[in-house]
Amino acid sequence: MSVESSYDVVIVGFGAAGAAAAIEAADAGARVLVLDRGYGGGASALSGGVVYAGGGTPYQEAAGLKDSPDNMYNYLRQEVRGMVSDATVRRFCETSAEMITWLERQGARYRGTLAPYKTSYPTDAHYLYYSGNEKAWPYKLEAEPAARGHRMVAKGMSSGHAFFEALRTSAEGKGVEFEPLSRVHDLIIEDGAVVGVRYRTMESSAPGRRRHQRLSAVAGKLGNWVPPIGARVNARAEALWQANAVEKSVRATSVVLSGGGFVFNPEMKAKYDKGFEDISPLGTVSDDGSVINLGVSAGGAVDHLERMTAWRFMSPPSALLEGVSVGPSGARVANEDLYGATHSQVMIDQHGGRGFLVLDANIWTKARRQIKTQTLPFQRAMAAYLFSVGHKKAATLEG
Repeated sequence: MSVESSYDVVIVGFGAAGAAAAIEAADAGARVLVLDRGYGGGASALSGGVVYAGGGTPYQEAAGLKDSPDNMYNYLRQEVRGMVSDATVRRFCETSAEMITWLERQGARYRGTLAPYKTSYPTDAHYLYYSGNEKAWPYKLEAEPAARGHRMVAKGMSSGHAFFEALRTSAEGKGVEFEPLSRVHDLIIEDGAVVGVRYRTMESSAPGRRRHQRLSAVAGKLGNWVPPIGARVNARAEALWQANAVEKSVRATSVVLSGGGFVFNPEMKAKYDKGFEDISPLGTVSDDGSVINLGVSAGGAVDHLERMTAWRFMSPPSALLEGVSVGPSGARVANEDLYGATHSQVMIDQHGGRGFLVLDANIWTKARRQIKTQTLPFQRAMAAYLFSVGHKKAATLEG
């Protein structure tokens, strides 16, 4: 085993949260090492690069929107339903505008171009949108609706990648050291305190390192769209890592665990999240629960692991929200303008995770006309499927 020199801070996981922690630690004068199972970015780089902020950000003001920390709090406390303390929610609402300023200092970029219609993700013409339930009943009864989804300025779905790269560049520019392909399997605990980590890593000089990177890139994309094929490609990358990984350890004054969830851990998913078995995963193979279990090994407690999120968006095109969503029995699921995860949760809890959207000919025609102006390429592909073979028609409601 190779014993590395000590650091002030070791961070396990290099997504957006890990990068933010590394930047703050470096700004405080710490010597920082970040370890990541992949090449950095995690699910953050796969995301749409959207951060939720309000209370009066410059981009809300540029769009002519009125918002305040109190108004934002009145909305968010409905969303979290006690999962997060009121004090934490309020602190977030009071400081989220400052978060945008902090992100811009790291290189992130935003615009106050407001999407004028409900969408799961805006086109490149818009970088501010109603990303949740702000306009939906019953949330709008207690808070004035305000758009708070701030999307990183970039082309299409590359916004998440661009968002993370801004944070990565900032962190590395501050002297943060990064060691990819490093899996922490054990915390070093002495006298009840965590003083370091043990891990295996595939070094940059290892045979097959470039091939591993190519395979991982392909597996990452296929893993979310075609999981079985993605798993096969990843297995080839995994074999390379297993054959070349070496054991290391490093000591630190502080260890920050900033890994992902457990959507790629079938055992944990089956244990905690009934009803989500058939839902396609969104994340990376690093989301296997290993970092959660590291925290538990040090005496940490877990809670709310049953609160998995699933999304089935019905827009864009926005006209589709004028239809009626029903379960297999024909009973309505919920109001169609709810956020995709909120609507899906009702569908999972009350309708076995299955539902149908019923439209009339006028809505159908209106929605088709909106495809060109309201969709990005990946959304257009989904719309093309829906309007070609992904639907059934009948002359009457009974039919």
